[in-house]
Amino acid sequence: MMERQGDFLSEYLKNWSIYDTGCKFCHSIFNYLNNYWIKSKVDDARNRLSGQISAIDIYPIYELALFTWRTFAFNKLKDKLNDNIFTLINSERSGQKIEQPVVAGVIQSYVRLALDKPLKIYQEDFEVPYIKSTREFYSIEATSILSSSGVTSFMKSANDRLSEEELRTKRYLHPTSFDTIMKNCCEVLVIDVKDILLGEFPSLLKNDQREDLKRLYLLVKRVQEGV
Repeated sequence: MMERQGDFLSEYLKNWSIYDTGCKFCHSIFNYLNNYWIKSKVDDARNRLSGQISAIDIYPIYELALFTWRTFAFNKLKDKLNDNIFTLINSERSGQKIEQPVVAGVIQSYVRLALDKPLKIYQEDFEVPYIKSTREFYSIEATSILSSSGVTSFMKSANDRLSEEELRTKRYLHPTSFDTIMKNCCEVLVIDVKDILLGEFPSLLKNDQREDLKRLYLLVKRVQEGV
């Protein structure tokens, strides 16, 4: 199944890349049209609409191409794209190897599709559901580890997971997502279980379990509430 998901993303990325490259060539070929006729029409419309450029249905060639792709391809495929991306990333979290450049490339294509509002599509159509998927994954895992292996095993896992997510976020996502993603991961892996973690503190201190005390400290240090 993971191969089929990877194939779908690879095919989408290949077609998007071909389309994007071709549209850039067209934009260059019609440079005169962009710089004069379209610009004059946009300026005239802006004056009539008191600067409300978002209400103008005239675009430079490349922006028109992005609008077309978004309308006839992306909007119809975005849910399937997200499902495939989230499944592959969860597979990677579970220790499987995935095609990292393909996943990163598809995610970056979301960024490229915005017109007058940079990152709007990326944030609304990818970042929001990605956060939900990530929280669900770690909430299930946290419950499982705490019930089956105990607090000390969970603390080691949580520290490892947070370090992994820092690298994963930098590898795949736009830089603006980093703080938001890590905040949500910390909420699930630290804040939501903080009472359980701190309840283990007296025993760790009494038994001089220094490595575990260090892990506990590193976890609570990540959240503003601390101890």
